[in-house]
Amino acid sequence: MKTLAFFFALVSPLFARLGESLEECKARYGEPYEVLQESSTACFNKAGLTVIIQFDKGRAAGIVFHKKKEAGETVIAPLSDTELVALLASNSGGATWVEREDLDLVKKIYDTKDESRLAIYDKIQHRLSFFTMAYLNMIEAKKEAEEAKNLNGF
Repeated sequence: MKTLAFFFALVSPLFARLGESLEECKARYGEPYEVLQESSTACFNKAGLTVIIQFDKGRAAGIVFHKKKEAGETVIAPLSDTELVALLASNSGGATWVEREDLDLVKKIYDTKDESRLAIYDKIQHRLSFFTMAYLNMIEAKKEAEEAKNLNGF
């Protein structure tokens, strides 16, 4: 157990966290290899991982981690259990993650006990995504408003 705690102390500074600013992410990863202004997204590579961060109101509200695809590789390698646990720990915001009892064979889904964050590990694409619930609720509200606008006049 002490070894695991020591491991998290070492790796935790490597991983972006929900709530960080772009400047904090740059300090952690260096300059992004791509910035998409229209979607407030920055993309980084570090320590063999690709990190794609979506910002809302200047703070990381969605983060996707996956292993960096090397030249000649046709698929992304899966995250190890150690990487998965470390990434969950660094993005918990101090809350406890609980794995959902879903029957989904393709994804592992986690919620924080305080229901402020959601994590999804896609077992096929080997991507671990984190979102604040506030961000997901905002996206859903925008989608519903757009759908209602499109149906106006029917």
